[in-house]
Amino acid sequence: MLLYRISREKYAEHLTTSGVAGRWNLNGEHVLYTSQSRSLAALELLAHRSAIRPKDYAYKMMVIELQAPKAALEIVNLDHLPDNWRTLEAYPALQKMGSIWYQASKDLVLKVPSVLIPQEYNYVINFHHPDFAKSIALNSVEGFFWDKRLL
Repeated sequence: MLLYRISREKYAEHLTTSGVAGRWNLNGEHVLYTSQSRSLAALELLAHRSAIRPKDYAYKMMVIELQAPKAALEIVNLDHLPDNWRTLEAYPALQKMGSIWYQASKDLVLKVPSVLIPQEYNYVINFHHPDFAKSIALNSVEGFFWDKRLL
């Protein structure tokens, strides 16, 4: 399975994480956020428009290969999420869910619905999972252009 992530050029040649808290992880939990398609990866980053600075940085599309079996994947179903899961107020509840998954280290990947398009999915990868090195690979790095109409 191929997954996608847009990154500044200087971070695109290697799979790395910062450990900064996000919707599905707490501070200090090293996860890699990816999307099921190139377009969803762009849309997810656009939701954080202040992070996009094409005048200052070049961007790349990272194509990441997930070689793990489907069994190495935990799926978060919409019916298991709080009613307000798409809001900022839900962050603590979602971070707790993601942290439980991360700390258990049972599954390499957490498949979560996109807040922007709930019928599509993002994939959160546990960078410190024992199977990370043998199951996740940077397949390729492609150029990426931000059309000014989007910004």
